[in-house]
Amino acid sequence: MPDPNANPPWPRRLGRLLVLVVRYEIRIWISLARWVTRRPAVAAEEQAFGYTGLIAGLLGLWIFASALEIPLFHVITPWDQVRSALLVISAWGLLWMLGYYGSLKVYPHTVGPDGVRVRYSATVRVLVPWDAVAAVEMHRRDGLPRKIDVDPADPGTLAIAVGHETNVRVRLTRPVEVATLARTFPAERLDVYVDDPRAFVAACRTRVADLSPS
Repeated sequence: MPDPNANPPWPRRLGRLLVLVVRYEIRIWISLARWVTRRPAVAAEEQAFGYTGLIAGLLGLWIFASALEIPLFHVITPWDQVRSALLVISAWGLLWMLGYYGSLKVYPHTVGPDGVRVRYSATVRVLVPWDAVAAVEMHRRDGLPRKIDVDPADPGTLAIAVGHETNVRVRLTRPVEVATLARTFPAERLDVYVDDPRAFVAACRTRVADLSPS
């Protein structure tokens, strides 16, 4: 019997999309507040590892362009009402971009007593407990078509890429569910990007060694 939820009617799909948009928007503004107040989501016992190195320059250009739009539209637009509308839209866009950049900063990967926490912006947050970690190793891949996707050639591997690239692989002892805003992916391996992969791998291996029976 066909699954009635496999292909829901368009009103339901539209409703789900609106819920996702609202949830993501809320998370972006929370990220902006955390970034401005310097409150990263990192516990005292955790080590934080960033992943923005490949895209920081590009995001900086986007933010600069968004800021430049505000005075530019004010000068070139002769109609007061249009100018006011463009001012509001441009200001919202600038703050949104700052919030997105902030989300990459306040939700880093972490290594702590409870496990390795893999994140991407306000979209992916998954804690893999140490008893589910088989190994952590450097493993570089590039040319990945999407930020978050299952590898079609290896369905057990979930890639969480930055700039179409990953450089660390977390191999698991059992499958884990990785939930994003839109989907949930079962994964037996996680390919992620870390700015300092050597330090990340070393920190993970230290934790695994500490927890191993002597």
